[in-house]
Amino acid sequence: MTTRSSARPSAPRPELRRLVTAVLTALATVLVLGLAGEVSAKAAADYTKGVTPSGSGSVRIWFDPTTPASLVDVHSLSSGAGRQSFRMTDNAGIWQQNVSGLPSGSTLEYWFTYRMGGPLHDTPHFTYSVGSDGGGGGTGSLPITFRNNTRGAYADSQIPVSPTPRSVR
Repeated sequence: MTTRSSARPSAPRPELRRLVTAVLTALATVLVLGLAGEVSAKAAADYTKGVTPSGSGSVRIWFDPTTPASLVDVHSLSSGAGRQSFRMTDNAGIWQQNVSGLPSGSTLEYWFTYRMGGPLHDTPHFTYSVGSDGGGGGTGSLPITFRNNTRGAYADSQIPVSPTPRSVR
């Protein structure tokens, strides 16, 4: 003879119910933010970037996306200028921003937020060491020394030096 219990199954414990609710809320929040907001770092194949010295204590940060971008912001952090964020200027597809007030020998930390046909993307953070003159070496100067090693076969004036190669005649 089998007997049946008339007792109902016990309800889930309140702690378990709160835990399940918290996990589902967290997952929903991550999903909504991921679809509507920023997307974390994209592959470097999406862009090239760099910093060019532009004078004492000044640099030009540039960003060149592989496909046209509708906006690019640069964020920077340095001991001289603090934290700054700028909407960069589009110069024929290369986005640029000047940053000044950088002390000689300091490190500039920078990163980008950009949009290329969809959600916003954030890049990883990059660093640039400001040169001893405050601008990373100044403009138009290179520490190069040329020596005529032809042992007198050619005078210095007979050896061309140019930024673009010339064909030998």
